[in-house]
Amino acid sequence: MNEPRPRSLRRRRLGNALRDLRENHHIQISEIAAALDWSTSKVSRIETAQISISSHDLAALLGYYRLTDDKRHEIEQLAEAASEHEWLGPFASVLRGAPWPGRDYATYLQLEASANLYRQTALVHVPALLETADYARAIIADPSNPVQHTDEDIDRRVALRLARQEHALGRLDFHAIIDEAVLHREIGSRQLLAEQLQHIVSVMEREPKVTVQIIPFAAGAYDAMTASFGIFAFEDFPALAYVEQFAGFTWLEREREVRDAEQRFARLSSLALPRNESVSLITERIAVLG
Repeated sequence: MNEPRPRSLRRRRLGNALRDLRENHHIQISEIAAALDWSTSKVSRIETAQISISSHDLAALLGYYRLTDDKRHEIEQLAEAASEHEWLGPFASVLRGAPWPGRDYATYLQLEASANLYRQTALVHVPALLETADYARAIIADPSNPVQHTDEDIDRRVALRLARQEHALGRLDFHAIIDEAVLHREIGSRQLLAEQLQHIVSVMEREPKVTVQIIPFAAGAYDAMTASFGIFAFEDFPALAYVEQFAGFTWLEREREVRDAEQRFARLSSLALPRNESVSLITERIAVLG
């Protein structure tokens, strides 16, 4: 069973704003609960983003505060942002059919879209943010996968990969550590892999915020070689991490857990080849693939 999903960052922003609003008015949670006929637990859980707030309840709460139009509009905008998937909206059907629980995957994508720094390890295939359309299609359409998709569904899933890249690359500081085995696994075909590896080099040349390091075979056994993991960092919220497993994500939100993940990533980064040497190794592999 997966660990609980992390709370939506947009919902956290709304909760923080509602808490600040109450505290600035010097009002106790119990007063709001009594005035609106809510439980104190409900007020607390809304402010801590453990539950969402309906549009009806939000209107009642803002009416209680008698806000000015500008402040009311500000809160309503936060509530609207907390309830929408933005660019993910057209891909709702894809998320429902994800290989792990769709809401879990949707949360992952929302965190990716909200982060300003993303560190990720990749042991089996190229990270999604660096995949070409053809490489992604070969992974999704893998005939050995027990979950087979229609051509239309595959197209939507590839489109989601590309949409993620469009919204992340250039904005997000992305640091990927990739096992050298990924450079040898001929997903799709030998030529397709060569094109994929060239794409990684091109992205690194074009996007200074993208860093790829390769852990070479010569490194031998290393920490975290049995499961991929990642760390999201944000401007206005504490970082969180995850471990990717067959059935989904295990989320790591406690400070100690995130610190351990960061230290593990730092160790892998020191073990991996530096950026320039990683590019050289990728380029050498492209030459071998012809």
